Amino acid sequence: MRSKPIVMALIRTIFSVPSIFLFLEIVLISLSSKISCLKTAHQSHENPSSNSSAFFIFGDSILDAGNNNYINTTTLDQANFYPYGTTFFHNPTGRFSDGRLISDFIAEHANLPLIPPFLQPGNRQFSGGVNFASAGAGALVETFRGSVIDLHMQVRNYKKVEKWLRKKLGERKARKRMKKAVYLFSIGTNDYMSLFLTNSTFLTAYTTSQYVDMVISNITSVIIEIYKTGGRKFALLNLPPADCSPSFRALNLNATGSGSCFKGVSNYIIPHNKALIRLVQQLAKKLPGFRYSVYDFHNGSLQRINQPFLYGKFRGISSCGGKRLVKEYELCKSVGDHVYWDSFHMTEKAYHQIAEDMKLTMEIRQSSLFFSLISLACSLASSVSASSPFFLFGDSFLDVGNNNYINTSTLALANFYPYGITFFHYPTGRFSDGRLINDFLEEDANIPFIPPFLELGQSQFFDGSNFASGGAGALVETFQGLVIDLHMQVKNYKKVAEWLISKLGKVGARERLSRAVYMFSIGTNDYLTLFLGINPLLITYTPSQYVDMVIGNITSVVSEIYKTGGRKFAFLNVPPIGCMPILRMQTIDGNCQSESLVYIRKHNEALLQALMQLEKQLPGFKYSLYDFYSAVQQRIDDPSKYGYTEGKTACCGTGAFRGIFSCGGTRPIKEYELCQDVEGHVFWDSVHLTERTHSQIAEEMWSNKQTMLFHGSYTVKDLFHLPSSKYS
Repeated sequence: MRSKPIVMALIRTIFSVPSIFLFLEIVLISLSSKISCLKTAHQSHENPSSNSSAFFIFGDSILDAGNNNYINTTTLDQANFYPYGTTFFHNPTGRFSDGRLISDFIAEHANLPLIPPFLQPGNRQFSGGVNFASAGAGALVETFRGSVIDLHMQVRNYKKVEKWLRKKLGERKARKRMKKAVYLFSIGTNDYMSLFLTNSTFLTAYTTSQYVDMVISNITSVIIEIYKTGGRKFALLNLPPADCSPSFRALNLNATGSGSCFKGVSNYIIPHNKALIRLVQQLAKKLPGFRYSVYDFHNGSLQRINQPFLYGKFRGISSCGGKRLVKEYELCKSVGDHVYWDSFHMTEKAYHQIAEDMKLTMEIRQSSLFFSLISLACSLASSVSASSPFFLFGDSFLDVGNNNYINTSTLALANFYPYGITFFHYPTGRFSDGRLINDFLEEDANIPFIPPFLELGQSQFFDGSNFASGGAGALVETFQGLVIDLHMQVKNYKKVAEWLISKLGKVGARERLSRAVYMFSIGTNDYLTLFLGINPLLITYTPSQYVDMVIGNITSVVSEIYKTGGRKFAFLNVPPIGCMPILRMQTIDGNCQSESLVYIRKHNEALLQALMQLEKQLPGFKYSLYDFYSAVQQRIDDPSKYGYTEGKTACCGTGAFRGIFSCGGTRPIKEYELCQDVEGHVFWDSVHLTERTHSQIAEEMWSNKQTMLFHGSYTVKDLFHLPSSKYS
């Protein structure tokens, strides 16, 4: 039998359980308001604006989407390792579940992107909201102090965002945005759990009532602080029965031989939940315009624990997941059968039920006056961003993870270590150590990262979509069967266009598509396959004939998008593949592979001519063509000029110039080396560039008209800022 300290260490992180949404309070929003909200949503979809409600999230691991990935803490307060994230994201994101959290589903219902964690590097736009939650956090500063971001620090971070909004929008508009925002809280569970999991002196220093009063008082002060900034709409989750979680049952089993609920914790949680109701009732009387909703997690959780068969094939007591200080763990075969994912936290299935319950409750109780999260979701979704949507097509230079969701080989995948180590700290499917060119452009355009089209649960496309597929070419034959070729990418785009028509109507969708920016990086693989010995067309066609086929396919795709309303196009030409490590290693003298460069130069000249011709033929057609070839070549030839120490050898791979495509050890050749100085390298692996290189190129593409690397009249920034084009 394990000792009590080990069990206590094992269960130190924040507890979270599923809940049916049992509304405790009748507040403000009537059926007529609901109808009005729906009308507003419909109208705003037809006339998009940037006035939608922001979504700010505070609390613990019930809502933490990954902030603890970026703080100095222990694995007890982190979930950025396998098997977390296996069900939906297929990699650990820092969420304490096998998949999405409550807040993720709320965002999806509201047609919003997933709200990013505040501490995520590169998260530089907060207009849509931000997630401040930290696993293990409590309302009290003393709760797991030094290992988490406590509630008061979360509010300090919120005030940084508020200051940012005031700077961007001005005082009046920022105040209005704060007033429209929705503030979601899950906080308090750790304050009570810590009494029994640590050598806390509070257990003997205060009575139950005194301790509960301290916790409630801290929550009160935080709400008032947010109210002073303009916040008016608050959603709170009361505390679940932590005493009945698998870990506290295990603690009770060790102590008493009984696996029943651990009543010591419930003696605090029940008074807390009652005090929370009194608190919001008092605030509603004292604070003009204060609106709230409280959800009864406690009783809803007990229902699932005690009668799991009523909510699907749930196992209400046993957990599915593992341990931390104790290294041994078991992983269940059927995650969807469990209420609990690990010793404290719920499964994605349970979270999904909660989100569905939110919708159903609003429909069932139409005659009542409810301020529900469905009302909030309506508020959040009531406007579509007025910014230009961003649609991306092409290959691994732009693929942010579509290949994660297709049946392909590891040669066309990058969802394993060490991909992603620099920025995301986990592999996302991007073929780099971090962000891609398009990620940086999205940050410059002040829009969220555009998700891969095939990402599960991706249900809103107002901001755009990423269709790119690592290994794809303009020709269907290029890596056929292993990738999503360009024509299939356009078919997927047309599905999005149909979705927009269903949401906005034909006129609204057409207007939005004409405002969009369409970015392409395509052609590299069509030529690379010729010189890797896996394309028989090298001896079938002359270089000019082959280039004409590739350009012809690109032209036809652009024309198809133009017919749907697309007018603004950004292109990368093809980089010098003969100077990539993968082809350089094949040469005797270690110089660039010259024959391939003949094709690439012909392609790049033909692409420019094709775009100039389209500009003449298609009214309103606008383009920006970035000379990717020259930009990469300059960094290879003179790396020190751009701050690099190495221009020819890749950071990750093996063989001469690390030109063998083995990075990660999951491809046919298992051996690979990883450099110590990623930022010193132009190339990440034998084909792809480092995040630093992507950042430099994106900066030039965005607004640097002084460079000689542009063809056409526009930078990418210009395209984003151009008004909607007229269309026939």
